[in-house]
Amino acid sequence: MIDRMLRLLTSYSILSCTLAEDKGRRPQRLYGLRHRSKYFVDNNGACAAPSLMLLQDKTILENWHSIKDAVKEGGIDLFTCTHGMNVFDYMSGGRDARFTDLFNEVKTVVDEGGGIGETLKIILSNNPHIRAINYDMPHVIAAATPIPGIEHVGGDMVKSVPKADSPFPEGQLIILLWILHCGNDEFYVKVLKNCWEALPPTGKVVIVEVVIPENPRTDKLL
Repeated sequence: MIDRMLRLLTSYSILSCTLAEDKGRRPQRLYGLRHRSKYFVDNNGACAAPSLMLLQDKTILENWHSIKDAVKEGGIDLFTCTHGMNVFDYMSGGRDARFTDLFNEVKTVVDEGGGIGETLKIILSNNPHIRAINYDMPHVIAAATPIPGIEHVGGDMVKSVPKADSPFPEGQLIILLWILHCGNDEFYVKVLKNCWEALPPTGKVVIVEVVIPENPRTDKLL
């Protein structure tokens, strides 16, 4: 079974295969990693495997059985049609501990370049225990309306990042949502260094970006 799986991955150029002979001079297939494999291997924490495993989870795959009803009824997403609630209510409603625990260990969140705080507002709607800091340029923060549970802080992320002061250092998180693509390598280094200085050793940085290939392609995802 494993060899069949490896052969399938090889046919999609994810693995390489070399024919050799074992000690009994019988043919043997030796598999190795190819360029595309890097997306599925843990490389200092950067790996697409968790996302792909989520998409293949039973909770997600079940949704496709409702596509007919969703099309006929209209105005309803597949997840709601299948589970009777949207994905955010499902994650916070205790239906599945794997989803419920996503933010349970997080105590303080800093959203760098968070605009007027809409992303944090969504996070807090299902995780009211979190202390949230919305950090952006002063003129952006000036336009932000007060949101319960969110502290708006003005500043420049290239110069400094507010420390998420909390009695729970292991639960501190900084979000960089579509930020790093705005600058060059020097910008990346400054921002990430400031994040490192603001977080305790057990803190985490979550980077959300769209990754595009060096060579534009129209027919393949990877």
